[in-house]
Amino acid sequence: MWERFSYYGMRVLLVIFMTSVYGFSDPKAYAIYSIYAALSYAGPVLGGLLADRLMGFQKMVILGGIVSCMGHIGMACSEISETMFYVGLGFIAFGSGMFKGNISNLLGSYYSENDPKRSSGFTIFYIGVNLGGFLSSVLCGYIAYLYGWHYGFSLAGIGMLLGIVVLLRFRDILEGKGLPPKPKALKKSWIMGLSKEAIVWIGSIVLSLVCAFILRRSESMTPLFVVMGLITLAYVIYEFSKQSSVDRQNILLLGLLTVFFVCFFALEMQLGSLIALFTERNVDSVIFGFTVPSSVSQSMNPLSIILLGALVNQLWIKIGEKYNAIRFGAGLIMISLSFLSLYIGCLNATGTGLVQYGYLVLAVFTMGIGELCMAPLMLSLCTLLAPKKLKGFFMGISMLSLAFANLAGILIAKFMSVPTVSEGITSPLVSLNIYQEGFFKIMIFTIILSAVYYLIVPFINKIITKNKYKENEYKQQNNIGDRLVPIGRK
Repeated sequence: MWERFSYYGMRVLLVIFMTSVYGFSDPKAYAIYSIYAALSYAGPVLGGLLADRLMGFQKMVILGGIVSCMGHIGMACSEISETMFYVGLGFIAFGSGMFKGNISNLLGSYYSENDPKRSSGFTIFYIGVNLGGFLSSVLCGYIAYLYGWHYGFSLAGIGMLLGIVVLLRFRDILEGKGLPPKPKALKKSWIMGLSKEAIVWIGSIVLSLVCAFILRRSESMTPLFVVMGLITLAYVIYEFSKQSSVDRQNILLLGLLTVFFVCFFALEMQLGSLIALFTERNVDSVIFGFTVPSSVSQSMNPLSIILLGALVNQLWIKIGEKYNAIRFGAGLIMISLSFLSLYIGCLNATGTGLVQYGYLVLAVFTMGIGELCMAPLMLSLCTLLAPKKLKGFFMGISMLSLAFANLAGILIAKFMSVPTVSEGITSPLVSLNIYQEGFFKIMIFTIILSAVYYLIVPFINKIITKNKYKENEYKQQNNIGDRLVPIGRK
């Protein structure tokens, strides 16, 4: 909850801050936001490997939280120095990357292989995550609106610090889960008299500064992620070749679902960039005489998760796990309806180019339902189906997929950017036309994507059926229980 308070508290301010304080153009602001989010979601690959091989999940969560706190100190000074802005953002991106996948794996370690409560547990976890996102969107957004940007960024950092204090104070509750695989080896001297753990901490500071360098040159850094993706893919293929036949099929299943997962979150992540600026420029935010800052409006996404999470979870429990493939696809349908709402809102805008606030509320809440259909299930699948010794790595892969989802923001900026005031365009009517056309194109894309997914649902279930016949051999080799619970059967 507190890590998400930190992350979203900064995210709700970021794009609006860059365009209003630094005067960055839409494409530049989108590029920085997208690369920042991509770095934070690429980090779990490294964080997962470090947890699997050296540090354990607990230590990586603590490391990520402390590095993020250091980043918020830089962000608090961002109005004084643009350099501090990039340094702070780099530290938060790296720290978040070390935290993300490992906190999910720490939760997954409490469930047995065939525990039917695993999926529900991750939904509860997801609600807690979004509670942090909701609180930070409201509090950081209003504090920044009333008193200044640095106060908003500072409050987000205080939330992360509080989270680390709570974790350290009540660490005994974790019951020894997620500890280093070889604690004694971790403390031994390794290079220049430094232990492996010390090397990891020093390396984290250096890599955070590298992230800052990448962010400063964000508009030319997309090829870096392409190379990173190819290297990761090569390593996945290498690990894939060493697995049993059942694990191979499970990995293939995760890979197939990841493609659609990326497409969904490529659009959902626009809440912090494209939709944030659309709200700032073209949404009538005066409600009953009270102005809702556009940064605060982003709180509706986590609020929708909090309010609807338990309801959606209970609905899918009653429907049954054998329909989980349908549940996953329902998320794609929801994202289509979300952009349909935004498009209709643009069609019914006022003569001055303002869209009624209700269309934004409907779009965000519909998107939230889609997120509840897909995200907790994907997290659950990663902790369940990934090979036992590579759970951290494959959780990192799922997060890396979100890194590429965020890079889509750069592509969207090419056809949905509004020219700056310096280019002579200030009318909300002009930006309305750009957004209206863009929302329509996105809606058509998501409809086609949903249709493609449901065409291959039988193929997904076929993979599960093949696994079923090889299950006994797999159990004998690995002496474990049922690992094929989430899709297809109980």
